[in-house]
Amino acid sequence: MKKMSKLLALLLALVMVFCLAACGSDNKESKNNEDETKAHIEEPKGESDEEKLVGQWALRFDLSDAMGAVFADAFGDDSFAPNTELYMYITLEFDDGEGMMGSVLDEDSLDDYMADLGDNLVDYLYDLAEENGKSREEFEAQVDADYGMTVEEYVEEEIALAIEAASEELTVEMSFCYEVDEDEGCIYIGEDEDELSSKQEAMIYSFSGSKLSITGFISEGEEIDDPFGLEAIGADMPWKFVKG
Repeated sequence: MKKMSKLLALLLALVMVFCLAACGSDNKESKNNEDETKAHIEEPKGESDEEKLVGQWALRFDLSDAMGAVFADAFGDDSFAPNTELYMYITLEFDDGEGMMGSVLDEDSLDDYMADLGDNLVDYLYDLAEENGKSREEFEAQVDADYGMTVEEYVEEEIALAIEAASEELTVEMSFCYEVDEDEGCIYIGEDEDELSSKQEAMIYSFSGSKLSITGFISEGEEIDDPFGLEAIGADMPWKFVKG
C-alpha cells in the first residue's frame, strides 16, 4: 500500500508542478502548436502594433507528454500514463495600457485524461499488489479494511480530488501595465506605472498574420529566452498566440 499511496499522492503533486510553471506566464510549443486555436482572423490593415495588440490572445498546449515524463521520473514507469491529450490555455489580454495574463486547464480534456488515468491506475495497482505477493482478493480486502471502499472507488475518489485541485491551482491570473515600443519590438511590462517607467522588463514580440509571437524576454536590460523554466516541460520559444 505504501507505493500505492505514493502514486496517488503524486497525482496531487503533479498539479502543483504545473501550477508553479504557470504562475508567471506559460506556454508550451507542443506537438499541437500548429493548431492551438481554430480562430482565423484577418490581420487589420494600417493599424499600429499597439492597436493590433488590443484584445485577447490564446495559446493552447498539450501537457500529456510532460505528465508522462513526470510519471517515468518518479516511478521508472510511464506505462499507466494515458495517451489522452491534456490541454492548458494561456491567455494574454491587452487594453489601453492594462494587461492580464492567465492560465486555465481545459476541463473537458482534464476529465478525459483523468478518467483514462484512473482506469490505468486500477490495473497498475492490481499488478503491483501481485508483484508484492498479494492476490487480487487479498488486495481488495486490504483496501476495503483501510478505506472502506473498493479499489475502483478509492482511485475514483483520488482522481476527483486531483481534478478539483488541478482546476483550482492551474487557474491563474496576473495583471500588469504595458507599453508598446514598435521600433524596438518590445512590449514593456510592469506591475504598476512606476515599475513600467523603468523599462527593465519586456516581452519581445512580432506579428505574423493573425498570430502574436513572443520570442523572448528582457529582464533588467538583458535578453533571456526562458524566464519561467518552461523548457523543462517542452515549452520552447517562440510562443505563438492566436487572437480570439
